[in-house]
Amino acid sequence: MGHKVNLKSDQALLKIALDAEQEMLEKVQAVGEGYSAGLIVSGPPGVGKSKTVRELLKAMPGLEHVEDVFTEQDADKSSPTYKQWYETGRIVKPGPLTRKSKYAPWSLVRDLWRNRNPGNIVVIDDNDIALMDLNFTGIVMSATEQEADREVHYTAKKIQELECEGVPDMFGYEGGIIVLTNYNMRDCPREGDDGFKKYHERWRAMVSRNAGQYVDMNMDERTLLVFLEHRIRETNMLLDSDYLEKTHKCRGISEAQQDSIFEFVRELVSEDQMVQDLDLRVYNAIAGYVIRAEGKSKIWKEMTRRNLVKRGQKVETD
Repeated sequence: MGHKVNLKSDQALLKIALDAEQEMLEKVQAVGEGYSAGLIVSGPPGVGKSKTVRELLKAMPGLEHVEDVFTEQDADKSSPTYKQWYETGRIVKPGPLTRKSKYAPWSLVRDLWRNRNPGNIVVIDDNDIALMDLNFTGIVMSATEQEADREVHYTAKKIQELECEGVPDMFGYEGGIIVLTNYNMRDCPREGDDGFKKYHERWRAMVSRNAGQYVDMNMDERTLLVFLEHRIRETNMLLDSDYLEKTHKCRGISEAQQDSIFEFVRELVSEDQMVQDLDLRVYNAIAGYVIRAEGKSKIWKEMTRRNLVKRGQKVETD
């Protein structure tokens, strides 16, 4: 049985979460303004890390346009060779260059070279697989070194592809790097502990390299619940939503229906009945059920029970 949600502590819990969010905003701004070379933000999926970082950086005055290049290889993931590199399009847009899954070390070098000037930001977004690669993390460490002159050096596989694009094997990097990850890179196993991996040493070194530029957005379930409700209300995420418009042909639900979702989710969390971790996507999913059920409480609660509640659990659906 999970912990009961103590409604009286909502404000205290929200303050903890908002303090962490404010710390993240201030440190993202420090990277955007060039006062810091790098930042690591650790936290569970669905708390708004990616959206918050992108929107803040895009809104900052003076942030250089970041260059991205669409290539033939980007379009053809099954291509057996990288030896020929054909540039097929060039995209210039404001804000950070954001890279997600299947991000190889040589691709990181390419992006750092293209965006090496002051004011450019490269965001590595929830790419935990890449962060397990020692070459990849070594490059990130080089690019966030606290020395005045930061140098990126790359000699591993795929060097031919970089040569095709005119990327030298060593160059200075004056931009910023922001790493968004689901893992707590500050508190990972040490050698001899269960679950230890070689890259954990590199993670701790990355955290040390960035000194105070590390934000832990991990929260206990009660704090996370209060924070997510606040975020949803603040952004009108369920009342006016591009996502709901696209997936359900409806801009959103009513405020009363939103409050009903909050109450129902609290009941599920209180009784430890959720089958998955709580995040913003859970609320989006339930709002979709509300729309599909045309607001009928018994139906959308039953849909929630069927999809999001542990098997065998009894949940009141009115």
